[in-house]
Amino acid sequence: MLRPYGPFLELFQLREFPPPGVTVLAAMQQPLPLELLPYLISFLCGSIPFAWLVGKSRGIDLLQVGSRNPGATNLAREAGKGFGAVGLFFDLLKGAAPVLWFGSAMTLLGGRAAVWC
Repeated sequence: MLRPYGPFLELFQLREFPPPGVTVLAAMQQPLPLELLPYLISFLCGSIPFAWLVGKSRGIDLLQVGSRNPGATNLAREAGKGFGAVGLFFDLLKGAAPVLWFGSAMTLLGGRAAVWC
């Protein structure tokens, strides 16, 4: 039987996982708790490689040229400083947007997890 770490059990008011009488497959088909939604959206937002997308829009595959790094610095070297600035702006925005959007919800949940640990 899978036994998650204590704070996660307390977060969802579970004493064990899966709950008695529920199979693991049935437990995995349960809807995602709303408390985890900001973290999931933040993860997905952070996984978008904006500098690489800007490079692709200019016909440049950053994974094949320069330092082969899909970041804004390689974009600036290969496509010019203007496009590098655009890539950097969107890379910064993808980190700032979830914090500004979900900041209070994530702080509350993170604070609860910190108290449990």
